Amino acid sequence: MKLNSALLLFILLLILVPLVPLGAAGLAKLEVASPKDKTKTWSTRVAIDGTALGANEVDINGTKADLEKGGGFSAVALLKPGKNVIMVSATYEGEEKLTNKIRVLRNVTCDDIEKLYKGKQHWAKQQILTLLTLGVIEGYPDNLFLPGNPLSRGEFATWLARAKQLKRSGPSEDIFYDVPKEHWRASYIKAVVDAGYMTGISKDRFGINKMISRGDVVAAVIKANNIAPSRSSKSPFSDVPLNSKNASYIYSAYNKGWIIGVPGKKRKFEPERNMNRGEIAVLLSRLESIQKLKASLYDFEQGYTASQYAKISTKPVISTVEAEPWKLAADGKTPLKLVADVTDAQGKSDISQVWADVTSLGGPNNAKMNLMENGLYGLSFIMTTETEAGEKAITIKALDKSGLRNESTIKIIVTKEKQ
Repeated sequence: MKLNSALLLFILLLILVPLVPLGAAGLAKLEVASPKDKTKTWSTRVAIDGTALGANEVDINGTKADLEKGGGFSAVALLKPGKNVIMVSATYEGEEKLTNKIRVLRNVTCDDIEKLYKGKQHWAKQQILTLLTLGVIEGYPDNLFLPGNPLSRGEFATWLARAKQLKRSGPSEDIFYDVPKEHWRASYIKAVVDAGYMTGISKDRFGINKMISRGDVVAAVIKANNIAPSRSSKSPFSDVPLNSKNASYIYSAYNKGWIIGVPGKKRKFEPERNMNRGEIAVLLSRLESIQKLKASLYDFEQGYTASQYAKISTKPVISTVEAEPWKLAADGKTPLKLVADVTDAQGKSDISQVWADVTSLGGPNNAKMNLMENGLYGLSFIMTTETEAGEKAITIKALDKSGLRNESTIKIIVTKEKQ
């Protein structure tokens, strides 16, 4: 039988080229299925799933993850607003290490900003979402932003200090009569007053709970952006005469295109009217400091360092499960005591619930196991007399605060004779 030239060449290559043995290092492989690098999410947490074939250990941001038989591992990353880093490292024999760096951007939103109004998004949605994610502004505890609500002077001072990243220190004395040094906003108010962006409504009062006016917001933002007050000889607004309060700052904002006023036969600005939260978010977003923070926020190539490591939550570990006695009669009198040692990387305080499925003994599938003084979880149970004899499986299940769960099964023997 004749061989063609291509086949002969292939055989010669097999003979001449030495085979390279694949050792442990050659087989070592780390894959993270989710999340993918450069992930953007609205969620406060993200599931981590991957495989580290042949690894001895997997570490995620300093937390050891449990390895399954096939090398699989899972965990949950608890995300901070903004940039988060998930560093997955697998260690193999000979201390070889493979590492995957995953960058995750968590955006922040509020429920009412996501809803459409008359079929349209809120006009200030993008600015609000960016400032929320940067931590410059915040919504209400019920996750609403309420962009049409007014803002107090104390709240605005806090937002402005954050927007400018002003250095703060605990004041040693009261800032104003209505801003005692113990007030949590005191350091923010002191920072903006010291910077010259805001003043009190009088010598002794800041007006911390007084709603801030449109004129005062514009003046503060123009000052914060180091824009010179305008020396215009003609007012663009009929209700802001040349010699009125904040006039030069309002003119500067108008000339920059930052404000347009209220259109009508005679254009007005209404400087004494309250400025709402949405309008303030838009003005703050125009600050040069915010523009730089925004550019950095959405850039995956910078800022993802060890300081942005996300907190990791792993599956609960059920290290031991014991049944006392392990062999007993279904007499309706003898208690069965179950004891389990359950913890996870965050300790026992992170365990949300532990329960036992005792349906095989005629009981419920969610019998709660209580944390005992010795740190173990326990349950006493008396099975029904109708339980049939034989080997019975009891499953212990554990859930942690991040939603991860695990389970372990123990078997006991049920007889019809008294033990």
